[in-house]
Amino acid sequence: MLTKMNRNMLTLRLTCTLAVLAGILQTDLLDAAPLQVGEADLVPSVRIGYSSTSNAFRSSTNQLESTGVIVSPSARIIAERRGLELEFGYEGRFGSYSVDELNFDDHELYFNANALLGARKRAEFRAFLAQGHDDLGEGTTRGVAGIGDEQVRHVSAGIEGSYTFGAKTARLNVTGGLLLETFDYQNRSDILLGRDFSEISPYGEVSFRLSADTRATTEIRLRSVNSDSGLYDRIE
Repeated sequence: MLTKMNRNMLTLRLTCTLAVLAGILQTDLLDAAPLQVGEADLVPSVRIGYSSTSNAFRSSTNQLESTGVIVSPSARIIAERRGLELEFGYEGRFGSYSVDELNFDDHELYFNANALLGARKRAEFRAFLAQGHDDLGEGTTRGVAGIGDEQVRHVSAGIEGSYTFGAKTARLNVTGGLLLETFDYQNRSDILLGRDFSEISPYGEVSFRLSADTRATTEIRLRSVNSDSGLYDRIE
């Protein structure tokens, strides 16, 4: 049988090995030249991480050790033509833990478009669809998580558009934009009933160039949140 000291040494060696492996994969793949796909560039990457915790559920009464491996693949397709830059991407995050309740798989698809409309005019557009989770013992399950519990799963989607007046190198840039987003919980109605919400956020931004590589930025944003139950509505 392994003694406690031997087990700790084995865990430490495994942690170091995975950390080194993750570093190699990130360096090799992230620094690789983009792949040509027609007139676009494909940029893939993979990250591998190792996680260890002495209290998986962040609980004062149910403390349980857990270790896990997190794999994060991503891919971006980027195309540029005549002042228009388009980007479509995917980001994934998969976690496998010694405590099954902590396993997860998150996904996000996104689309970005940047258009140069003139010497002093730029427009940007962003759209996204994401499936994610809240770690047990944090956020909505803080203090109430334990063995057998489901992680909180949620889906969010949104679009954002903005218009900027001023060249990138100009001393003064002024931007106005609008964000629309929905956020829906997929389970745990026992604690999350009525918490799904939609958000409208108009904003304005003024950017002033202080030097060749330094800018001062001021932003004003209004956030209006409307929840399904009406109990969590707010304006910020």
